[in-house]
Amino acid sequence: MTTSSIPAVVAPPARGAAPAPRARRLGSRQVAGWLLPLAVALLWELLARLGVVPAHWFPAPTRIYQTISTLGASGLLFKHVGATLLRVALGFLGGALLGTAVGIATGRSARLCSLLDPTLQALRSIPSLAWVPLFLLWLGIGETSKVSLIALGVFFPVYLNLTTGIAAIDRRLLEVAALFEYRGARLARQVLLPAALPAYITGLRSGLGLGWMFR
Repeated sequence: MTTSSIPAVVAPPARGAAPAPRARRLGSRQVAGWLLPLAVALLWELLARLGVVPAHWFPAPTRIYQTISTLGASGLLFKHVGATLLRVALGFLGGALLGTAVGIATGRSARLCSLLDPTLQALRSIPSLAWVPLFLLWLGIGETSKVSLIALGVFFPVYLNLTTGIAAIDRRLLEVAALFEYRGARLARQVLLPAALPAYITGLRSGLGLGWMFR
């Protein structure tokens, strides 16, 4: 037998070693994502320093950084950030709980859905700015009106996505749950919410974004 007939043995790649070209591509994409924001910030700084853009319209990024540093050193920044985070957390929790409860109820009952959904869809189409004077009139100018407005913004995405997710659950799963006498809170906790989890998480994410906008 000649040596030319012996097949060549190729050593396998080292386990756990990522391909270098792929790592370079990922690194270049991450760097490219910073190019546009940095270019905008540099142009913004240049226009502000040259006086092309009025300072009371768009103060320079360096001026904004100095102001934030001053507020942070005085402690006011953390006080205001803490108040905003608490407000958003309370509004998100209230809106998510209410949206979850109404979404489960309407998703399980076609009669209740036909009764409530048209009204909720009509309320959802009202612009957020139109709610502001009403909440100020009803609840005053304090934290209650602000938290309630955030909860309203969170409620609709959670409700709509959860109702849609529950409506798409396989009927056979619900029949099995009924066979094992899953009802009420037990049915919602162990069957409905896990089965509709992707739509529910989407509603929570959308609600959190709207909550920040409504704050």
